[in-house]
Amino acid sequence: MKSALALGATVLVAALGAYSLVPDAGQSRRTPATTTPPRVSAPAATRAAATTPPSATEPLASPAARASVVPTVACEPLVELARGILARGSSAVLAAFHSGEPSLRRALACALLENPGALADHRLQLGLALLAREKDPELAALALDLMTRNPRADATTVQELRAIALGAEPEVRARAAVALGLVAAEHGELAPAASAALLSYLTSAGAARADVLAVLRLDGAKPEDVKRVVAALSDRDPLVRVGAARALATTGGEGRALAAPALRVALAMETDARAVEAIRASEARLEHEALAMAAREQGR
Repeated sequence: MKSALALGATVLVAALGAYSLVPDAGQSRRTPATTTPPRVSAPAATRAAATTPPSATEPLASPAARASVVPTVACEPLVELARGILARGSSAVLAAFHSGEPSLRRALACALLENPGALADHRLQLGLALLAREKDPELAALALDLMTRNPRADATTVQELRAIALGAEPEVRARAAVALGLVAAEHGELAPAASAALLSYLTSAGAARADVLAVLRLDGAKPEDVKRVVAALSDRDPLVRVGAARALATTGGEGRALAAPALRVALAMETDARAVEAIRASEARLEHEALAMAAREQGR
């Protein structure tokens, strides 16, 4: 669901070096990118992103969020070789990913993005889930990104990402949380399961709590889950408070009745400028949606 990927909040970017994924960069699929953004560490990127709260209508998943899952990659010069490997099937692709040659891995990622239907292969997705648990950070990042691009993502995809978020290396866990948010944004039917997985991870996320909250959606969430996020408005880390405010902007129904007063109280006590902006933006979003709902009711 590409329309869900409008510009949104930037989140965690891996400290792996940055390239450019040709299909996302809007270039010819056979033309390598020429620009190389500066390297950014994961914590620095997250903290820089927190200075820009979402607007009342801004989607919470974005191409920038996808950059937090995987460094973008230049396809040439091995993309022709990668296309040949892809033609031999998922077993050959997974074996090549295991080869340890970074340039070939990147070319394979490009070849798969040229043929998104190949990403729906069940064996390939299971293999990518194993690769996402590897200690090699670039390999894990590529595997996670390709998992989120599966056009037939389903409950198994969410389960695998949840398992990675709970048990992988710390840096990979944070990216897996962002991947869950992307899957929820692109596959609306999976949003409840993805949100439940993120909530289950929140208590053990540690330093990644801000990243989890940044992609968490609470529409349809149970009141007790909304209360857990409300509690994060008083966290000692201002970026966690920013993430909590943003997540509360996505509540509806009973959740909105809990979120709106909690945001008002938090705003009165908040001293961090970034959190103040995020709280105000979330209040505006909730107010906008409440007015729209009232107008629809009057029109009936």
